[in-house]
Amino acid sequence: MTLAALGYLNGPISQFSLPRTVRITTNVDQPNNVVAVMSSPSPVAIESYLRRTLPAAGFTITADRPDAKSMTFAGYGWTGSFTSDHQASAVLLRPQ
Repeated sequence: MTLAALGYLNGPISQFSLPRTVRITTNVDQPNNVVAVMSSPSPVAIESYLRRTLPAAGFTITADRPDAKSMTFAGYGWTGSFTSDHQASAVLLRPQ
């Protein structure tokens, strides 16, 4: 689901997506800061989804640390990061 479909008004709302089954527990939707904290699907599933879909959507993965459960990426004038632990995961987007 795109950020737009999830109700976000800021960020790369048509280009960035999350799994269709995403459950967002906390969100921030500001011009300078977009956040999605997710409780499902699993952090491993979201990480795998992002690895697969970010490049296809026109984003560049700039760092990928599976051992640290984190990655950074950039595209469409935005930089982003993904991080997770065993219970939840989060995406943060900021304008470049």
